[in-house]
Amino acid sequence: MTGPASRVGSRPPRDVPGRVPGDVPALTRAAGLVRPVTLARERLLPVAAPLVPLLPQGGLLRGTVMTVEGEQGGSAMALALVAEASAEGAWIAVVGWPAMGVVAAGELGVALERLVVVEVEAERWGEAVAALLGAGKRDVSLVDHASFIIMRKLAVRTALTLDRHFAQQGFRVLPKL
Repeated sequence: MTGPASRVGSRPPRDVPGRVPGDVPALTRAAGLVRPVTLARERLLPVAAPLVPLLPQGGLLRGTVMTVEGEQGGSAMALALVAEASAEGAWIAVVGWPAMGVVAAGELGVALERLVVVEVEAERWGEAVAALLGAGKRDVSLVDHASFIIMRKLAVRTALTLDRHFAQQGFRVLPKL
């Protein structure tokens, strides 16, 4: 007999009940690597120890959108809240904040290699202006409306904010107002 079938070990393996073909130890290790330990929405991202009491869960829920208001200190607070999480490997996205100082973010402890800055397209600002004018409310800002539009586009349902407008728009807010 000649050809591939005549070579030792070249025959296809027989199906044997209970037998797992392949390298069982390697398959077991691979299964352990891909098995989810927790769902993304259940993962708590760390914050610096002094900030823990400010958050109901003692950290940031993964996937949370945060808005921090305040002319003095608001920017630093936002960056300080995400610094620990980025230092431990979490990715941070800053959306629609063109004046954010990347150097300041680094000085506050944000891991710059894990920071993504997203500019808001003019089209989104146009939608936000239309929503602002259509709402007829003077206390809801253009930034709020842009945030609502972007959050809906990205299917984000939770915001870390002290701004009641997010709850009024149907978003889950943390901490609870």
